[in-house]
Amino acid sequence: MVWAAIVWYLLVILASLLMVSTIRYPSFKELHFLKRGSRIALVFTAMLIASIYFYSEVVLLLISSIYVSSGLVMHTMRRFGGPSPSPLGEPVHGNIKT
Repeated sequence: MVWAAIVWYLLVILASLLMVSTIRYPSFKELHFLKRGSRIALVFTAMLIASIYFYSEVVLLLISSIYVSSGLVMHTMRRFGGPSPSPLGEPVHGNIKT
């Protein structure tokens, strides 16, 4: 039981550090469901909602873990992978448009 408490404590610390960090995470604003080929996205979304409904604890933990990991992986790849275009579809220097 002590180990479970330590693991949860470390997860809370990690989440709080990520909330105040400068690590960028992808936004879902770029998803366009009315474009061509959106049937696949619609089916995937329906399957995701159904799986959340039937297996909420496991699926929500899996989704959040993948999202947190994706931000950390992308940050690591940008830092050690050299110069590359912004994967988020935004200018490299924030909101400055050229």
